[in-house]
Amino acid sequence: MDVNQYSFELLYYTDKDNETIFLIEPSFIHNIYKMEINNVTIDPCLKYLFEKKGNHRVYLYIKKNEITSMSCMFRNINKLKSVIFYPYINTKIITSLRMMFWECFSLTSVNLTNFDIQSVTSMKDIFYKS
Repeated sequence: MDVNQYSFELLYYTDKDNETIFLIEPSFIHNIYKMEINNVTIDPCLKYLFEKKGNHRVYLYIKKNEITSMSCMFRNINKLKSVIFYPYINTKIITSLRMMFWECFSLTSVNLTNFDIQSVTSMKDIFYKS
């Protein structure tokens, strides 16, 4: 897999077998053109049934120049453990990260190495209750 093709690498955790969890806030689903879950390509979806408990790697492919706000993107996604941003998203046009990880209770790691925040004007409550 070419790492420059996907925009986000996400890690989710399920506590039990056959657990359905939400992956992303509903307003963002139209910006995703492809998803990979545990090395299987699927159509973009808001929630997914994981057959086995444990860690699950999810890759989101985002329309590169269409997102200008990531406000609430992962809000209340409480099974999200980690996020890595990759260069295949134009972060220079992002203006808001407000409440992006609001109540992501399991979040332990966010890698912003490839995220250019020069245009961001709001980060209010980005990690509220995370």
